[in-house]
Amino acid sequence: MKRSAKIGLALVAIMLLGASWLLTFGNAGWQIRRVFPGATPYFDPVMSPDITTSSLLRVAVPFYFGADESLGFTLTDQSTPIDLEAGFARLTHLQFFSIHIKRCKITRLCEVGRADRPGIVVFEDCDFSQLTPEQRTRLRPYDRQNPSDTRVCIGDV
Repeated sequence: MKRSAKIGLALVAIMLLGASWLLTFGNAGWQIRRVFPGATPYFDPVMSPDITTSSLLRVAVPFYFGADESLGFTLTDQSTPIDLEAGFARLTHLQFFSIHIKRCKITRLCEVGRADRPGIVVFEDCDFSQLTPEQRTRLRPYDRQNPSDTRVCIGDV
């Protein structure tokens, strides 16, 4: 095999390795779904409104989310109970602003407002029966002006 063909194959192999890393370990969306199966990540620009390398890359790869931008995710109808503190402890390298959880069983709340935790977590029709009384006191109405809104949250908008 010619030397130029070997170099070309090596470059293609390196590009494939780079692309596979980008779509798995380098993709914050993949990391979120690994910790919270069924989560749907989204770009939440409240904490990072500027254009980032990740936002430019998302033009070509729409499901790519980078660790250099503010993120959020939705989680709906999970069959297994969710321990938010344990989950976010595995994602301390990512920046989150808002999390939306719907119809899930919550076993432990997480801290909010820290650099390695979300700013707000909104719950809709969730089961909090396994929370300690101390943790339940942290829940507050999401929209205090609208008594018909049944959503609750931790953190501030």
